[in-house]
Amino acid sequence: MPYFIILRGPPGSGKTYLANYMMSHLNIRREDSLLNLDEVRPYKFDENISRVLKHDIVIGEMHFGNSHTTEPRKWLEKFEKRYKILSVVLIVGFEDCIKRAVGRDEYPLDTFDAINQYFQFYTKYQKIFNSKAQVKEIQLNCEDKTLQQLQEEILNDPVLKDG
Repeated sequence: MPYFIILRGPPGSGKTYLANYMMSHLNIRREDSLLNLDEVRPYKFDENISRVLKHDIVIGEMHFGNSHTTEPRKWLEKFEKRYKILSVVLIVGFEDCIKRAVGRDEYPLDTFDAINQYFQFYTKYQKIFNSKAQVKEIQLNCEDKTLQQLQEEILNDPVLKDG
């Protein structure tokens, strides 16, 4: 059965880095199967979902996602009939996460915004998605692990293995 992995965490937590690694090692094309769940334009969000629904492996990235986080039932129903779904919350250290969010090439944040979004994710948004979506969610401690180890933990989760 196809599967949909939702990588969640604050900016700088490594969502894109891990998604790119997984896609490379699973031989799937980023433009086919990567779903930006933080897209705020409704028409673009719907286009992105339509684009990935025809593929067997979909990896989504979500930080806040606006109403996509607070009301995930509206869009998750499009995946539930066909895909095994696993939400993965990336747990990362404060200093490393802030440093990456501020220093990244694409969409760098200033330090104040990076700190604010780090705490906002872990205090406000981390649990709301799971409680509203009723999707199996795991917390993945990313400290001192390689990308290969993180990928193995995700792909060996019973939800994806057994359903």
